Amino acid sequence: MALAFETTYGTPPVGGFTKMPFASTSLGSEQPLLNSELLGYGRDPLPPIKDAVTVDGNVVVPIDAQAFSFWLKAAFGDPVTSGVGPYTHEFRSGGWTLPSLSIETGMPEIPCFAMYSGCVLATLSWQMQPSGLLTASASLVAQGVNIAAASAAGTLTDLGLQRFGHFNGSITRNGSSLGNIVSAKITYANTLDRVETSRTWSDRRSADIAQRMRVDQDGNSEYFLELILGRNGFEAERDECSAFMAMHSAQDRSKMLIFLVGRI
Repeated sequence: MALAFETTYGTPPVGGFTKMPFASTSLGSEQPLLNSELLGYGRDPLPPIKDAVTVDGNVVVPIDAQAFSFWLKAAFGDPVTSGVGPYTHEFRSGGWTLPSLSIETGMPEIPCFAMYSGCVLATLSWQMQPSGLLTASASLVAQGVNIAAASAAGTLTDLGLQRFGHFNGSITRNGSSLGNIVSAKITYANTLDRVETSRTWSDRRSADIAQRMRVDQDGNSEYFLELILGRNGFEAERDECSAFMAMHSAQDRSKMLIFLVGRI
């Protein structure tokens, strides 16, 4: 597993990834299928329609001296650092903005590398007990995932693993140990809300779309139904359009419905 903080939300950085220790992960994408509600087509069901894609999951990681700080930064933001060595890093809750991550999980033998972009930490929890392995669970919500046959993370920075254990832990209050605590669990939640938006083609320029439409129509390879709205109610030229919405057919992606909206 490779991890890097993003400069632009949803855009994986070119480099700067760090190899992260982890015990398990359930990061993945899901796209449900919706049954058609239409009547009058006989007893055989109509083909289902694809619903929105959701990308999320949990990552179980060890609590150690270095790698765990990445998950703390994802949960709280940049820490307040003091001291001249050893340093004290204080993570404070309540920040207005949270950093986003790009996480790549790889299976080189297949090969299959999944790059999850726009990951934001929803919850971070861990449990203290007398024995066992000390791990934490990070719940993530991502914007999207890209599957490739080769890694896009580049050369990874390898951190030395220095794990903490339950045997060396203690629970104190105002500097004094609390007595006879069998176990304790801490859960921090950022109470994230999903903002599901239509993002297909949203980052392309309208002039490129207009040229693509002309080429496709001349070649008779795709069919379009267009609604062009211009300034003052007049029809606008395609190259003047500044916004558009495109919807593909669920059965044939060569057929689409495109709405072009002129500049205001």
